[in-house]
Amino acid sequence: MDREEFLIKLYEEQIREMRQMDAQRTTISNSIFLLSVAITGYVIKSQTGNELFFLSLTVVMMGLYGLFSVTKLYERYHYYKERAKRISKEIDASIDGNNVLPLLDEADNVHQTKHHSLVRFKLYKLWWYLHVFILIMGLFLCVKTY
Repeated sequence: MDREEFLIKLYEEQIREMRQMDAQRTTISNSIFLLSVAITGYVIKSQTGNELFFLSLTVVMMGLYGLFSVTKLYERYHYYKERAKRISKEIDASIDGNNVLPLLDEADNVHQTKHHSLVRFKLYKLWWYLHVFILIMGLFLCVKTY
């Protein structure tokens, strides 16, 4: 296996890891959201009681877990993204006279110009706010059932 082939395999591995981090974030967030909605519906429909307080506390804990896991997965995603970026620069430099990265940079600039307000809003914040909402909802349920 020559150096270029090795770099391409390494790059593909980094991209797979990035996709894995995103898939984990999606699975964790969806599971927490569905469970918290189900528990919230049950608590609101039921009368007060000790078991309802502990169910409400579970929603708080799921919100905290979601916050921490989404933040950690975001960090890991960017770890692999940075590695992939450096590997792609190395691959681009090794291609004789065919610099692809300037073309990609130009496309990125056009995209940022076209969608400047959306580019600034980071997707991880949307997932983070979802878990903050779940946490706050759990705290309100704790107050209601205490």
